[in-house]
Amino acid sequence: MYGSVYLMEQVVRDAVAGGMDEICFTDHMDYGVKQDWDCGKPILYRGEEPLANVDYPVYIARIKELQEIYREKIRIRIGIEFGMQVHTIPLYRALFHKYPFDFVILSVHQVDDQEFWTQDF
Repeated sequence: MYGSVYLMEQVVRDAVAGGMDEICFTDHMDYGVKQDWDCGKPILYRGEEPLANVDYPVYIARIKELQEIYREKIRIRIGIEFGMQVHTIPLYRALFHKYPFDFVILSVHQVDDQEFWTQDF
């Protein structure tokens, strides 16, 4: 499975060791080309890569756990990167209001549900 092998807690430890006083995790998600983990359907795969967005409750819970553990050493923010398309804006608005994001990155990785990095678009 593709994804980061740089564990969140190790990121925090390295940030503390590097003298940082604040960091923000910003997992990436794309409506239109990926399913949510809790969509109720089997997750689709491209090779070994799951075509699924963030498991938000697990993601948020882990960051909150790290915030508590490292509260005296570093400020940890909750972020997300939305891969925007015009037709996905309502979905992102709803998600933004559902979870306590401190920081949101808006990016463009697809047009008409076709990704740039796969050269589908």
